[in-house]
Amino acid sequence: MTEPQSENSRTSDTDSKNEFWITVALFHIYFIFFYMLVLIIFSRFTVSWLLLIIPFLIAAMVPLAEKGIMAEKEKSAKKEILPTVGFLILFAAAKLILIFSLHDYFESLYIIDLESSAIDLIVVSIFTVILALALYFLFTTDSWVNRFIFVILSVYSLARILNPFNVMTAVTGWTLQYLTLIALPIILLAIFIKANRRNE
Repeated sequence: MTEPQSENSRTSDTDSKNEFWITVALFHIYFIFFYMLVLIIFSRFTVSWLLLIIPFLIAAMVPLAEKGIMAEKEKSAKKEILPTVGFLILFAAAKLILIFSLHDYFESLYIIDLESSAIDLIVVSIFTVILALALYFLFTTDSWVNRFIFVILSVYSLARILNPFNVMTAVTGWTLQYLTLIALPIILLAIFIKANRRNE
């Protein structure tokens, strides 16, 4: 009786760890989208060392969010107020850090600070979100064909992000011009092989 119970506990622990990292990834995607929106509003592309705080805040707020959700599902008489308040404080703090990281007071912490047009920032924002989603699905999918597709999509998105700012122009230019032409036949061949194996 102990062996099935231990296997069930291991399975539940693995599932809970997977859910934790999936939730962390989704929070990262949300905050990346929010930050790119802030960049569009301020019409500048700035990356600061302050942004390194955000992953730690996300890792701290996810367990608090899960506790609040579980308390809401169970509808217990004793409400979990502290996890909810803690989550809201960390959530608000992350947003404030993203906004104030653009302030001139923190100029000494800038890694990248480039003036750019709103159109370029919109393109960069779109492909930043695509890059984040591609990386998320890359690490959550089990299919090697899907992984290959998401790797190509990640490389292409990264080139699109760097190209407007003339960063590594030779590499990004080659990637944008030739990568899809090279990768598309390989992707179609991989999908064809996968479909044949399913039919067999």
